[in-house]
Amino acid sequence: MLTIAFAKRRTLLKTLQFSLATTAVMSLASQAHADEYLVGAMLFASNALGASTSHDYQYDTNTSGHITPLDITSQGTTYGQNIAIGLVPGSNTLTFREDTVTPLSAYGGTTGDLGLFFSSTNTPYNPVSGARQPDLLVSRTTDSTGVFFFPTAGTIINSYCFPTADVYGGATSFSINGTPIYVTSYSVNNSGTGSITLQIGDSFTSTPEPGAMALFVGLASVSAFAAKRRRKA
Repeated sequence: MLTIAFAKRRTLLKTLQFSLATTAVMSLASQAHADEYLVGAMLFASNALGASTSHDYQYDTNTSGHITPLDITSQGTTYGQNIAIGLVPGSNTLTFREDTVTPLSAYGGTTGDLGLFFSSTNTPYNPVSGARQPDLLVSRTTDSTGVFFFPTAGTIINSYCFPTADVYGGATSFSINGTPIYVTSYSVNNSGTGSITLQIGDSFTSTPEPGAMALFVGLASVSAFAAKRRRKA
């Protein structure tokens, strides 16, 4: 009976040590996760290919250019211009609407393009001139009869610095310090109201940082060594 009790105690101790090692790895991996922020957004009327139909129509969050705010709501908080919205690992759903309602169809639009700008720092993106193209640009019909899509490379779009034109590079995902950002859903109506869901990081698991993996191996080795010493004793 005493031998069985000691065996159960060793098994329990090994399980606890493994649990502590796993918790430490997950904690370190979480701390190593880079910050991702949405620092700019723009909505404009486009055709079935996602190409701009008018440089006179655009709502955005840029305080330095065309001031017609695009309001974005995330986790119950609504932002207008000068945004730096923190994104969390996993799924992030944001809603948006024009500050004043103007139909996209009034400017020839059958679809609505939503351009997004990201950063690893919480500094709003407000260029006065020479704006970069959106990190991601997604389009969809305003009646939502089709699926969302990304305009192809070379598509003429609006510039974030209104009212000039830009050329989209065709990106379908974006990455910050190795952390991928995907669009998993997007909808918009003719009134310029809609929602978008962003996936930060891979859907299920992410690879631990090198430091986290080293800690896991080290703790596992310590646990194995301790168990070996107890068996010899």
